[in-house]
Amino acid sequence: MALIGGEIAEMRDLYASGEFDLVGFAVGVVGRNQLITGERIAAGDRLLALPSSGIHSNGLTLARAVFEGLPGEEWERPDERLGCSLIEELLKPTRIYARELKVLKEAGVRIEGAAHISGGGIPDNLARILPPGGNAEVKQASLPILPIFELIRERGRIARQEMWRTFNMGVGMVLAVEPGEAEAAKRTGQAQGFSLLDVGEVVPGNQHVIIT
Repeated sequence: MALIGGEIAEMRDLYASGEFDLVGFAVGVVGRNQLITGERIAAGDRLLALPSSGIHSNGLTLARAVFEGLPGEEWERPDERLGCSLIEELLKPTRIYARELKVLKEAGVRIEGAAHISGGGIPDNLARILPPGGNAEVKQASLPILPIFELIRERGRIARQEMWRTFNMGVGMVLAVEPGEAEAAKRTGQAQGFSLLDVGEVVPGNQHVIIT
């Protein structure tokens, strides 16, 4: 299998000589008529966000650099803003959204497109599912930006643009649905114990993500 993107992280600062990383992955099979291809995304579609559990698996190299040299007791001390210690925050497992998508599909919600927010943040990943002639307009005020991201930005004096490009900023996945499907999707999520946040819409444009 060709690994042509960011599938292998560079962590030379983490692994000593002779150490290795053991990883696993899963491959699924889906019927052609069930594929979410993004082909039907159109202007007016709503963008619904599934919140992340933390920084997930992207941006850890930058986060480690920001906190490098921090005394051990500061890693373990409870942080009022985070609601836990820094080490507990950074070790939170990445949230997986298979169940949420399955629930929505089984409830009859038509998902036109789905963008997993990983390396590249919302701007890069959401842009990948946009059709020619479409932009994504995202309202920053509607996003659940987590305290860890503000902590990283403040301590590292990182430009906001770089934060958006590196981290998920509180959003793990964005779904595009027809306007008439948005409320049904949110109600389904609420009934099944997860939240969907209306964070914007698809507007005419040239496949860019605009965060306002």
